[in-house]
Amino acid sequence: MSTRTLGRCLVCDDEAIGINFAVPTCAPCKAFFRRNAVKLGRRDFICQHDGDCPVTYKSRRLCNCCRLAKCFRIGMQKSLIRSEAEREARKQLVEQNRRNRSQTLSKTSSAL
Repeated sequence: MSTRTLGRCLVCDDEAIGINFAVPTCAPCKAFFRRNAVKLGRRDFICQHDGDCPVTYKSRRLCNCCRLAKCFRIGMQKSLIRSEAEREARKQLVEQNRRNRSQTLSKTSSAL
């Protein structure tokens, strides 16, 4: 595994784990966006303050409205969220690739 650093999460400034939905994010912000971006229109996100709450590592759970707004503001893309069918297809592809890789490695080691 690479030790390359991805920098900071653009949402809350925690350590980023990868590029998620087109933006470097930490795991909690990735999960938050995946769960909540699809709820827009079905659920009201209302800020209890002035609509400009700080979103930091320590405060990211205090205002979902401002956190989700920041996700969109920094460029996270709802269109990159996979559907259930897409997730299942991806999971099967990964499993098949692992089986193929395992078979290739066992053939290579037995040939030695």
